[in-house]
Amino acid sequence: MNAKVYFTRQLTPEALLRLYAALGVKLEGKVAVKLHSGEPGNQNFIRPDLMKPMIQAVDGTIVECNTAYEGRRNTNEAHWQTFRDHGFAAIAPCDLMDEEGEMSLPVTGGRQIKENFVGAHLKNYDSMLMLSHFKGHPMAGLGGALKNMSIGVASAHGKQWIHTSGSGETSFEALMNADHDSFLESMADADESVMTYMGRENIVYINVANRLSVDCDCCAVAAEPEMMDIGIFASLDPVAVDQACVDAVYASKDPGKAALIERMESRQGVRTIEAAGELNLGTRAYEVIKICRPWANAGQSSGSGSTCGSGRRTWASTVCLQRMSAISRAGGLSMRAAPQSGTGSGSGTPGERSWYGRSRDISIGRTGRWWSGISGTR
Repeated sequence: MNAKVYFTRQLTPEALLRLYAALGVKLEGKVAVKLHSGEPGNQNFIRPDLMKPMIQAVDGTIVECNTAYEGRRNTNEAHWQTFRDHGFAAIAPCDLMDEEGEMSLPVTGGRQIKENFVGAHLKNYDSMLMLSHFKGHPMAGLGGALKNMSIGVASAHGKQWIHTSGSGETSFEALMNADHDSFLESMADADESVMTYMGRENIVYINVANRLSVDCDCCAVAAEPEMMDIGIFASLDPVAVDQACVDAVYASKDPGKAALIERMESRQGVRTIEAAGELNLGTRAYEVIKICRPWANAGQSSGSGSTCGSGRRTWASTVCLQRMSAISRAGGLSMRAAPQSGTGSGSGTPGERSWYGRSRDISIGRTGRWWSGISGTR
């Protein structure tokens, strides 16, 4: 069965709330909101104003762990100051999960590591909102839900453990020179332990694909984005939501995507997604369901450039009648527009685009445009 990935081009607090509502779940108990606090000096991390209503809606606590490298988030004191300086402490309670140590989680079926070390405070939470900034990464190639859940939830020591695939090496040189493929697979292994510990039904994944730099929010001096913003993705499946973001980058009409694609490919970033799929943490086969504005006229273009071809007015929690199925298979990814209500069978001209060295067949429906039509907004 294909996973459902909900999508909107709108990059607003209200859009975040609509996507969460569309998922049809409620995070129970004490909710951890795992985001990236942003290395001081970085200009691309998601700003608190965008996330504040979402975090408050789930009565969440912002959680982070210390870094394994020099900077201004590698000690408790410095990281707490970053929480304050970046405005996170002003919008919700914050928790540095490894402030009082770490705990070990077993990894079942891992390729590289058999245990994972996470912040000890993880035990204080009943559910988790993985609120991730999708973008590039100097080492991992890309960062999204899977990286946020692995490296992000890991303690400072746990980050070293994942980077070196459990070798026990702690030097910065060891982290930088560790076997790359093993590191990518270790992140998927770490994801398995967190999902099992928290319970898969207790985690929601939202990826914000804006400020699409080739660099991570951990970089104090990060490259400016060369491609336009895409939008927000939400799912109950971390593999599907990351794969959908990757596919959206490839299918964008923005020529600036070349830099991010080069970063993802040169670091084999998709390997973590593949490995997570192989561990049955989710599926790379997904269906995108586009969410409209409240009471948007479905036959007219919205301010963000999206359209709803159904000709119906839609309420905030109503899914637009625009869908795209993306089915992974041996020959590549097939993306085909489904007929929409009242539009007949639709028509389109197949075309081909590169997808990690393979081809995919894209059909564009008569009344709607799928990933191949995404142009994004500044």
